[in-house]
Amino acid sequence: MFKQPLKEFEYELKMTHQLSKNSIDAYMRDLKQYINYLEFKGIDDANQITQAIIKSYLMTLRKKHRSA
Repeated sequence: MFKQPLKEFEYELKMTHQLSKNSIDAYMRDLKQYINYLEFKGIDDANQITQAIIKSYLMTLRKKHRSA
């Protein structure tokens, strides 16, 4: 569900914004990690994303950062 919008967003970044390749790569890497998290949680539609899901993801990032 998220793969096509992700491709479209990447295309938009490349065509309409003057960002470096590194910036675009970083955006895409972060978004892919978030999408992987959503899929792990069984979320396959943007309408299923709640504030609780977002907070849970942010907590996961914080825990990962602490252990790095």
